[in-house]
Amino acid sequence: MVKVGRPVEENLGIGGPKSVGFELLPATAMSNRVVAIERRFHHRVRLALPIRLRWAGPFGQTIEVSRTRNVSRDGVLVECAGPHPPGASLWVTFPYDPALPEDPSEFPARVAREERDASGRHRLAIAFISPRRSAAGGNGLRKAGEQRSSPRRAVSLPVWVRLAEIPWYEEAMTLDLSFEGMRFLSTRLYEPGNHVYVSLRTGTPPSSWNSGRENLALVVRVDPDPRSNQVAVAVTRLS
Repeated sequence: MVKVGRPVEENLGIGGPKSVGFELLPATAMSNRVVAIERRFHHRVRLALPIRLRWAGPFGQTIEVSRTRNVSRDGVLVECAGPHPPGASLWVTFPYDPALPEDPSEFPARVAREERDASGRHRLAIAFISPRRSAAGGNGLRKAGEQRSSPRRAVSLPVWVRLAEIPWYEEAMTLDLSFEGMRFLSTRLYEPGNHVYVSLRTGTPPSSWNSGRENLALVVRVDPDPRSNQVAVAVTRLS
C-alpha cells in the first residue's frame, strides 16, 4: 500500500515543547483532495469561423456548414444541428470559404465529446486526426507479404465506388492514395477479389487516376476501421 505523510504535533510532556512528526496515511486518504487536470495539449482560442463537416449517413454522405466557438491546434468546438456519438468519424474543411471555385481539401477528424446547450443545439468537441508517417506508405504498419511499389499519401477526397455488376454508386472518402491504389472507408460489404469502379470527384489526383470517369480496380484487402462502424477497403488500379 502506498503511504503518504501529514504533519502532526506530538506533546512531549505536560507544558513541554511540541515536536512535528509525520503520520502515515493510505494513499486513498488523499483521493478527495486530487484536483482534476484537463488533458489538453494545446490552448484554445475563442474564434468564430466557418467550418464544413462531412460524415457518412445511412443514405449517403451528409454535409453541414457551421461556425466554430473555439479553436486549438488539435481540435475545434462547433455547433451542430444533429447528434453525433463520441468516436464518430467525420471530415472537416476549416476554415471554409464557399466562394472558392474548387472544393477545398478536407482532413479526417473524430468526435471527442458531445453536449447540448440551453437552446437545444448540439456542441461537438472535434479532434483532428494526424496521419501516421511511414516511408512505406499505407497505415504506418508494414504488413507481411505486402510489396507496394509506390508509396501512398494520406489524403481525404470524395469518391464514388460501385461493384462492377451493380450500377448504383456509394459515396465514400479516401484514406490514402497512390499512383496504383487507394484505401477508402465504406459502409458496404466488399470482399478481396471484387472488381469495382472508382471515380474521384474532386481534387488533383495522381495522373493514373482520372477525375470524372470510372477507373476499374480490384479489391485486395478489407479491414474494419477501429474508429467507426465502417470498413477500410484497399484497391489496386486495373485501368
